[in-house]
Amino acid sequence: MLKIKYLNLNLMKKITILSAIVLTTLLLFTSCTKESPEPIIVEVTDVKLSSINDFAYYSFKQKNLLDITTPSNDLNWDIAFWGLSGKTNGGTSGKGVAAVIRTKCKDFKKIISAAPFINSEYWVQDTKLEVETVEGNAVTHIKKSLNPFLQNKSYFTIEKDPLKVTINSDVFIIRTAKGRYVKAQFRDSGELGAVLFRWGFIDTVGENLTDVEIYKQP
Repeated sequence: MLKIKYLNLNLMKKITILSAIVLTTLLLFTSCTKESPEPIIVEVTDVKLSSINDFAYYSFKQKNLLDITTPSNDLNWDIAFWGLSGKTNGGTSGKGVAAVIRTKCKDFKKIISAAPFINSEYWVQDTKLEVETVEGNAVTHIKKSLNPFLQNKSYFTIEKDPLKVTINSDVFIIRTAKGRYVKAQFRDSGELGAVLFRWGFIDTVGENLTDVEIYKQP
């Protein structure tokens, strides 16, 4: 009988030690998981638009050009360009809530969240403008409903004699027609009158990988 009691006691000690090891392992695993959250992955899409005598309409959700017949009453498009001049689905251009913020950050990868900008007073929506743009291989003037940040002397600059377009590499934050957020950065398309930009959806929480200053007016 004494032998049996000794064996049971020994077995209980082993079970207790094993339980402690399992519990410690679980706590360590949980601790490591909390300290190492999964990184935010931003899918980047390149878009090249070329248009003459009309707007080319683009949807961030569908990642495609759309055939829009009544843009002022259609929520499917987010951004559009006539030559190099752009508009968004908000303000005087559409019934959406689209708007633009221009940042002073030129590192596309550093911006991963819209959280610091969501309640900003510096969102710029579309309004009626008369602007100088490049359409095809020529400079032209248009009077349209446009976004002030998507014009000459903002994301691009026109030089004449000879004609040259210089693209600004600032990163823009764009609120879509339905209230999502993307970052966009314009690039040299290698073709006069064509718009090239890369973009990706960004989160509505968290912080960016750098302090981001913004322009308070176009």
